[in-house]
Amino acid sequence: MARTEERENLMKMIYQMGIQNDFSPEEYERFAEIQTKGVTAYFAAGYLAVSSHLKEIDAAIDRYSVNWKISRLPGVDLAILRLALAEMYYLDDIPVSVSINEAVELAKKYSTEKSSRFVNGVLGSAARSLKK
Repeated sequence: MARTEERENLMKMIYQMGIQNDFSPEEYERFAEIQTKGVTAYFAAGYLAVSSHLKEIDAAIDRYSVNWKISRLPGVDLAILRLALAEMYYLDDIPVSVSINEAVELAKKYSTEKSSRFVNGVLGSAARSLKK
């Protein structure tokens, strides 16, 4: 399975878990069972990064999403941001620019017309803070 497809499936799982407010290993196992092509190391690492660091990731989203509270963000945008920030902060083998680009593409595909610019802005601010 291509990394882009894996990332898309992981975003869908994070979205579902966010809607249910359940990032438990049991929920992960349920979702993993329905993956027709199996669960990859990237998929598992992405889940662990998001579930283990959810509070820190959400705090970063709050910090960098100017004039937007997490509770007001569309669920898809929130899932995309959670995944991208988890990659940027906790998955060292993925370049930050790739995480941002892939997140913007997911926003274009799954969210509103303005979401890709919003996602790019939030992640760009987070990336600048990483360089400091």
